[in-house]
Amino acid sequence: TTFQKVGKVLGVSGENKFTSAAIDPPSDFAYFGTYTLPGRVVKIRLSEFLRVDSISLESDERDLRSAVIDPGRGFLFFGTDTFPGRVIRIRLSDFKRLDTIFLKAEEAYHNALAIDKARDSLYVGTRTWPSNIIRIRLSDFERISAISLPPGEDYIKSVVIDPGRNFAYFGTDTSPGIIIRVRLSDLKRIDAITLGP
Repeated sequence: TTFQKVGKVLGVSGENKFTSAAIDPPSDFAYFGTYTLPGRVVKIRLSEFLRVDSISLESDERDLRSAVIDPGRGFLFFGTDTFPGRVIRIRLSDFKRLDTIFLKAEEAYHNALAIDKARDSLYVGTRTWPSNIIRIRLSDFERISAISLPPGEDYIKSVVIDPGRNFAYFGTDTSPGIIIRVRLSDLKRIDAITLGP
């Protein structure tokens, strides 16, 4: 195995093209996903800034574009920038890949993931035309609902959740950019803001 050292981080050759990351401060770890085939996930201990482990995913699990942690249940999720798209679940306690969920053909290119603990839900935004927003139930890792956005609100690239107000906000990879507001309780698009050119 070829090792490369950058600062204090010692890694294996092929651990590159980091396009997704998630942090778990209480456990003192951060996780980085690669845009490679197969995808790899690298675990970093924050207090020492040290690479402590990595896993390779299955041969067709590639291009990890988004990530989010569910610390309450102890899971890490990665969304793939692929067609068909999939969400991969990793157990944090032993850093093991558990399973993956395939979504529908039009629900590909998972560039945005967010968790709403109050509603036991993981939300996936797709970089497609039109864009789709999918809700996955965390307790059993099952797809339960989805919506398609109107024409023009395409290529979702980012998401943030405000659980207190019951909204998620999705940003598009378009020019001009658009921010879409979605109500979480019934997964309904409420409105959108189109920004300047």
